[in-house]
Amino acid sequence: MKNISFLFLYIVLMVSCGDKNSKISQEPILLSNDKDRVEVMYFYGKQSCMSCGDIEKYTKDIIRDSFPNEVESSKVILRIIDGSKKENLKIAEKYEIVGSGLIISKWEDGEEEIHDLTAFSFNHLTTGEKEFKEGFTKKLKSLL
Repeated sequence: MKNISFLFLYIVLMVSCGDKNSKISQEPILLSNDKDRVEVMYFYGKQSCMSCGDIEKYTKDIIRDSFPNEVESSKVILRIIDGSKKENLKIAEKYEIVGSGLIISKWEDGEEEIHDLTAFSFNHLTTGEKEFKEGFTKKLKSLL
């Protein structure tokens, strides 16, 4: 029953999204796959709800505040991607993102390990900012 409730909430959030025109995006930069790194990718579309905006904001805050050295050394890369743009459709398809999504991709020795945190993100927003930030930070630290 809990899973059905979560699925319903997720669908309602996706359907009730508003305009995303004020979004500033950092489009993906192609890197070679031989560089070890962790990429955090937040995807958004033409429409976005308040929760989607919170996920983006909290993700940016965590990366900026907790991982500045890793960002400086390119061990952690944050990408904010408009998945509705033609030039980003392939990357959105690769990670099976429709609308909003949060992916952590760990690259090690040319191999990619994908962690889809979309459901985690929406589920933990209902419990509050603190829980989202703690869970996301713990996951990211475990991948470094």
